[in-house]
Amino acid sequence: MDRAQPEGLVKDLGAVVLFAGFKRPELRIVVRLGEEKRFKARETLASQDDRNVAFYIILDGKVELRRGGRPISELGKGDFFGGPVLLGGWVYPPEVVALKDTRCFVMTQWALHGLTRLHPNLLTRIRWQLANRKGSLDLDQNADYYADH
Repeated sequence: MDRAQPEGLVKDLGAVVLFAGFKRPELRIVVRLGEEKRFKARETLASQDDRNVAFYIILDGKVELRRGGRPISELGKGDFFGGPVLLGGWVYPPEVVALKDTRCFVMTQWALHGLTRLHPNLLTRIRWQLANRKGSLDLDQNADYYADH
C-alpha cells in the first residue's frame, strides 16, 4: 500500500456505506488493517483455488463475478466481496475478474474479524448488504451469494 497517501484512503473508505458513521480516527485504524491493491483490466483478483481468503472493497473500477466461466454479477465502487467468509462458510465466487482498471482496499479475514469485534455494527451492515444481494442469508454451500445483485 502507498503509505504516503493514508488520508486519501481514509477519505475513500469514509465514502463507503459499510463505514458510514466511522470517525476519522476509526477510519485510520481501518486503513492500518488492510492495504490498497490495484488490478489491471482482465486481471483475476480471486479464484476458487485461492487459499488466501480476503475481504475486498472496491474503491474504483468494476469487477465481474464468474462461476463456471459464465458471468454471475458485476460489482463496482463501494461494493465488496469475500464477505460470506465472515458468516462461517467458505462460499467464494470461483472467479473475480477486473472489467477495467480497479483499485481495492483489501483486508485479511483475521483483520476484518478483529474490526467487527470492535464495531459489531459493521458485521450487521455486511450481512444486510449480502442479504440484499441474495435475498436471504441461507448459508447453503451451493448457494450463489452474488446472484441478483
